[in-house]
Amino acid sequence: MPLLSLSRVCFDYGREKLLRDVTLDVEPGEKVALAGMNGSGKSTLLRLIEGTLLPDAGERHIQRRARVVSLPQETAAEGEGTLLRWVGGARSDLDAVRTELGALQARLERGEELDAETLHAYGDLQHRFETLGGYEHESTVEAALHGLGFTNEDFEKPVRVLSGGERRRAALAAVLVQGGDLLLLDEPTNHLDLDALEWLQGFVNQSPSAMLIVSHDRYFLDHTVSSVWHLSRSTLMRWSGNYSKFVRDYESWVSQEEAAYNRQQHEIRKTEDFIRRNIAGQKTKQAQSRRKRLDKLDRLEKPREERSRFKLRLRTAKRGGNVVLRARGLTQRFGERTLFADLDLDITRGNKVGIIGPNGSGKTTLLQILAGRTAPDVGSIKLGSEIDLGYFDQELDFVGDAPALTEEIWRVDQSLREEDVRTLLGAFGFGEDFADRPVRALSGGQRSRLGLLKLVMMRHNFLVLDEPTNHLDLDSVELLEEGLRHFEGTLLLVSHDRLLLSRAVDTLLVLTAGRARLFHGGYEEYIESLHGRPLWSEIAAFESERRRQQERREPQTATLPPAEDAGRRSDGGSPPRAAPVSKNALARLRKNLDATEDGIVSLEVDLEEIEAALAKSAGLEAHEIASLSRQHAAKKKELEARYESWNTLTEQVETMSHALQEQGRRKRKR
Repeated sequence: MPLLSLSRVCFDYGREKLLRDVTLDVEPGEKVALAGMNGSGKSTLLRLIEGTLLPDAGERHIQRRARVVSLPQETAAEGEGTLLRWVGGARSDLDAVRTELGALQARLERGEELDAETLHAYGDLQHRFETLGGYEHESTVEAALHGLGFTNEDFEKPVRVLSGGERRRAALAAVLVQGGDLLLLDEPTNHLDLDALEWLQGFVNQSPSAMLIVSHDRYFLDHTVSSVWHLSRSTLMRWSGNYSKFVRDYESWVSQEEAAYNRQQHEIRKTEDFIRRNIAGQKTKQAQSRRKRLDKLDRLEKPREERSRFKLRLRTAKRGGNVVLRARGLTQRFGERTLFADLDLDITRGNKVGIIGPNGSGKTTLLQILAGRTAPDVGSIKLGSEIDLGYFDQELDFVGDAPALTEEIWRVDQSLREEDVRTLLGAFGFGEDFADRPVRALSGGQRSRLGLLKLVMMRHNFLVLDEPTNHLDLDSVELLEEGLRHFEGTLLLVSHDRLLLSRAVDTLLVLTAGRARLFHGGYEEYIESLHGRPLWSEIAAFESERRRQQERREPQTATLPPAEDAGRRSDGGSPPRAAPVSKNALARLRKNLDATEDGIVSLEVDLEEIEAALAKSAGLEAHEIASLSRQHAAKKKELEARYESWNTLTEQVETMSHALQEQGRRKRKR
């Protein structure tokens, strides 16, 4: 039985027909992507599904007691209180029970005697609290906040002091911890770094809730949804499979529809020609018969191409030298923290390098340094011969103030025909109504798209791009990706688009915990190299190693080899080696880790037994209930300490295992 369904739903905004006879079913636990051009009605459909908007016609059915939780696109945390309390308070039903339970528990702990009716109510509250998942709620909230990039220090920050991106992430965490039967997520990946994206992806896949997702993150959709709903021309079509499969199937379907339309148009022209030549001749009856058939013909509508077939070709004005960029000894600090130190990097012609790392690791700072926009604290940068660098960021200082967008494009290339200019604009999301619009009338996101279009037209042989896919729709992102894949020049970029990092780059520069290293391959290959571990586990291992180095007072450097030879330093020296570790030491660590895990399991069992007893406390004396409550608090505190020990031991095991693998590789090479 569907969790929710819409049947022949219609909705208009004035004269505009937005949705026509939309019928859909959402099954329990199903993960669906909602796709369509901007303005196709995605947000309206989400509101109809949520029930906050009533249709002009049709019906909405939802299972009894099913909860729908929504994350609109621009939702952000607002109000008073700390981050932890604000997100935890999203469960208003749980918060009310917790408040009542806390008041009664405080009376018991003060030694007050409660009458039988109050004790019975206390038992009922305990049972309800357990049923609602109250005992796990705090840890669930903390896990969600950690997964979305917040630290323990952030938990006690007032919501009002958080940045816009942090408040958006807090709102997402609040929606996720509510555990509704159906979650409506509009652009949930906005403001997330790669680590948070990986965490959210795992959360969606493991969640029992059904989800309807609108997102421009193709990698996220490819790894979470099992079907795609495509809104086009006021109607909804369902496609099985992930987003990439939808793209292939949709293009094939459009080709088939075009072929059928063209065949019918050919037959219509032949029939009309026969009628015209024979309506007054000997074959009048045949002509009249064909005219009747033509009048009754169910004519196919010409398919409207919703996905651009324009191909972006990025060309260079000059070839440039083989050495594009050489960096030596780059060090950059932010206050007390070192973003990266002693960083050496050689980029050669044709290299395509992506810089990745968690928020705050220094990606944009490094990009600005390499592009010559910012000076490093220590170190030097040198561009090669005949290198023409084009830099894209969100400041867009090369976007002008032309009276029309077509004029702004002609300022770059006067040889383009007007038809070509309009095609270019359309490929970057500027339809016919934008062509004659003044540049000053564009929004920030629209100026960003125009700036990217201008940059790729300038024929630089070295492109340095900071988040180039921001503000682009899915079609424009794919257009840009295709252009960068076939770009003959050199590319250096920072991006959170994991498909772009998988398909358009051949090398990753990974910044984590003040260290930097090269990985030869794209993002998907990098994830595979981690043996399925999430990125945060590698970051934790780097953090652990950094702390150990600081304790030994060892200097920390990060020397990157040239792209052609990851095994040697460019100055001829050998890369630094970590201190040797032993298998016996690793075995002892793993033994301690196993013992800690056993202790955690034992404590969790004890807690479950205490919670079960509290949930059935109607038959207990007041002092027995108070004793159980004290035991519960003590066991929970002990469990938290064991979890901290487990995290520390896990980091140590991962770091030592990685070091042993490196030792083994060096021995095999010798």
